[in-house]
Amino acid sequence: MQSRLERLAGAVRTAGRITANLPYLLWYVMTHPGSWQGRRLFRTFYYSKAIIRFCEDMAATNMLLECPLDEGSVAFDVGGYKGEWAKQIKRRYNPCIHIFEPDEASFRELQGVFGSDPRVTCHRFGLAGSERTATLRHSHMGSTIFDSSPAKGKKTSEIRLRDIRTVVEELGVAEVDLIKINIEGGEYELLDRLIEAGLLPRFKRVRVQFHEWIPGSHRMYRRIREGLARTHEIEWHYSFVWESWVRRDLTAHEAQAPGPGAYQAG
Repeated sequence: MQSRLERLAGAVRTAGRITANLPYLLWYVMTHPGSWQGRRLFRTFYYSKAIIRFCEDMAATNMLLECPLDEGSVAFDVGGYKGEWAKQIKRRYNPCIHIFEPDEASFRELQGVFGSDPRVTCHRFGLAGSERTATLRHSHMGSTIFDSSPAKGKKTSEIRLRDIRTVVEELGVAEVDLIKINIEGGEYELLDRLIEAGLLPRFKRVRVQFHEWIPGSHRMYRRIREGLARTHEIEWHYSFVWESWVRRDLTAHEAQAPGPGAYQAG
């Protein structure tokens, strides 16, 4: 359960974000006609500048999909949900894809979409730093094992989590061209394990969504970024939204040019 201190810290972060956004809000309203109306105003006022910039830049180019992949590539989709990202990656590049999804209902949907595709393997477990079971609190795309999540789903189920080191060894994958991680707070444990186990150099590109509502998120975020920087460089970055890291040894020709708005710390 989330402690009173953790709830207070979350409220302070929210208030701080709104206060910090106020000058940006005023500029945005003045330069974007109609933005004062209803939901648009709320989004601009509440969400961070990084979220707004990311959404605007995604409208110009889908950075989550742009990647030098081909039929010889391997991609990991960690937190596959209903497979939307995997479907688009498959359509664009036709790589070998491993989708990791511990929720039974989402896994069944994935099987319905990819069940007969020999280039897509769906795994009914999540990737983590150890082998264990956990309680998943269901909230559609916001389903998580963490009580600190703002998504307050009431339905729960037991899920299986597996050590990423063991899974990589079992799959016999020497290199992964792209790993996409969106696991509602589990990214910190997963990346810590990749760094600690010395597995990070096997992953050419790491695209991850960090979540700020996890207790200690800023401290863990700084530590993981330091670990990533030993072997990878930032390709593009939107703080606590999405960011992409490329392994240092990739040539300038192979590494894609960053999308618009890249390196925004916002």
